[in-house]
Amino acid sequence: MFMIVNGNYADADFYFLEQFIELLDVEILKIDSQIKSSADPDSEGLCDRGEYFIGHGFAAIQRYFLSTFPQFKIDRNNALDTPPKINTDITLMRAINAGANYWKHQEEWGLRGVVYRDKNNISGMGLATIETIEKITPWADYTLANLLAELLSDKTLCFKSLLPSVVEWRHNLVVMNT
Repeated sequence: MFMIVNGNYADADFYFLEQFIELLDVEILKIDSQIKSSADPDSEGLCDRGEYFIGHGFAAIQRYFLSTFPQFKIDRNNALDTPPKINTDITLMRAINAGANYWKHQEEWGLRGVVYRDKNNISGMGLATIETIEKITPWADYTLANLLAELLSDKTLCFKSLLPSVVEWRHNLVVMNT
């Protein structure tokens, strides 16, 4: 929950998110450096390790989303469709939500370790999640690392770079509801 005091945000949930992201980014940057210097990062398990930490980053921002939008008494889809947009088809928050859902449910949907990507056996939320991700990056090995890299464009692979856009999303919710 947050309040606006004299035009400034008092947002404990965002503060906690920032703290968590700071810790997470240290590990992600360390893994990224190890990947870049490794002759075979996949065999060394570095890519899987990176995917694990990146998944938690998406889930943390999704948690912030879920704690923030209900204050405005708007439905989830309107909150997910609130700018900023990352391309003409999708908003940042919808992409983050898809990344978090992919991370949390991939085993349940039978997606982990899939060599041949066949969407015909996926339905419901799983299919919607994959289709959202595919609007940004291919559904491939290390999907979450690829998604984060696309969301960041040319920036360093860390979640801290996404936080200004999360702040923009929150501000847009406020503006829409005033």
